[in-house]
Amino acid sequence: MSSRGNNLDQVRRRNLSIVLTLVHTSRGLSRAELTRTTGLNRSTIAALVGELVDLGLVIEGAPDPTKMVG
Repeated sequence: MSSRGNNLDQVRRRNLSIVLTLVHTSRGLSRAELTRTTGLNRSTIAALVGELVDLGLVIEGAPDPTKMVG
């Protein structure tokens, strides 16, 4: 495996850790809030949250209707 592959895996693991920590310490964060807080793009957040859901580490719920725009 190339060092680039190892580096990308390390970055992914670090990002997973960051997202999991945020979700754990600030319950009820939306994907949009995670995007703003971490500076990661929406597709990265979607992939990370999807992985955490698949691992059973987070549960996604319905959006809070009081926080919707417009």
